[in-house]
Amino acid sequence: MESLTRRSELVERSLNLSFLSPAFLGGADQKGQYRTPPFKALLREWWRVAVAPENDYDWKKILEKERPLFGSVSGGARQSQVRLRLKDWDPGEMNDLDKIQERIHRSPSPPLNPGLYLGYGPISNDNGKLAMKSTPAIFAKKNTLEIYYPKSCQEEMERTLLLIQAFGTLGGRSHNGWGSVDLFSEDPAPFVWGETFPNDLTFATRSLEDCLRQDWPTAIGCDERGPLVWRVKENSLPQQKEAQQKEVLKRLALLREGVNQKGKIVGDVGGVIGRELLSYPIVYRDNRQGSFGREFRLPSPLRFKVVKGANGTGGTKSFGAIVYHMPFSIEKINRENQRKFWAMVHRDVLDNHESFTRIGRGGSIG
Repeated sequence: MESLTRRSELVERSLNLSFLSPAFLGGADQKGQYRTPPFKALLREWWRVAVAPENDYDWKKILEKERPLFGSVSGGARQSQVRLRLKDWDPGEMNDLDKIQERIHRSPSPPLNPGLYLGYGPISNDNGKLAMKSTPAIFAKKNTLEIYYPKSCQEEMERTLLLIQAFGTLGGRSHNGWGSVDLFSEDPAPFVWGETFPNDLTFATRSLEDCLRQDWPTAIGCDERGPLVWRVKENSLPQQKEAQQKEVLKRLALLREGVNQKGKIVGDVGGVIGRELLSYPIVYRDNRQGSFGREFRLPSPLRFKVVKGANGTGGTKSFGAIVYHMPFSIEKINRENQRKFWAMVHRDVLDNHESFTRIGRGGSIG
């Protein structure tokens, strides 16, 4: 087994960590608690995106570089050269999710419960109130995350942390915006989301067509209008902080519902129901089996994150949200059919949504 890198050869980063939305994290006993393994998995996930361009988006090349850095039990056991430490390991304390959400009443459609719609699984319905199926969630409690990594990979790790700050979420139902990570809760963040996409993040973008050549999420997608990233409109959120939390959750739930409805309307996409391309499996009311069978799993490539400020500027707004698309190909479906489906979702739902707007090209960090 290879030995750990000597401490003198490591870079140390101490980050003020918090969550901008409740995080459903848990250990073997399923109790909500700060733990390092999920953060290491998050670091590993976005590191792959950070180094993908210089490795020609070839997963074999990336894996060869990943094993000696993050450790491996195959191909010769190796210890990880990346170490993480949390200052606190306190359990979660949030057990009343109704404080951050309210039902959406609309006619003639039935009411929509945003928390339940975005968090079904960790969240259940208990006589009309939200309830967590296991234990309290982690939310506003701040922590300190210390990261140690070799000096030889400092540049790629800095890019990785930048991506986590921009897009990272953690825990159960994190693709729906739960567990939105803030690595700079008490420090000036390296950037904030504004009206334009930061030039410093363009390394992590790739055309929709190129993204669909791989079966794993390699980058943030782009089309002829720019990066596939949308932000909640500033004028759609109230001024008061607690009201902002509820409104952000409401806007994300309505957007997810709109996207899902579009998938149902589209119908057949190369032999598969359009809705099944958005995430899988789906529980059908008539209990029929989905197009991919019972064992197939497809996480949503359309991801949400709660961010600081309605438009990322901080300002008078405390909370905002972004939606971003990390496309990847599904082997069983014609690639061109997938491209046309997603182009339609972008055009008909996301680009024309009353509460969200596309983030434009260009812009600098800061």
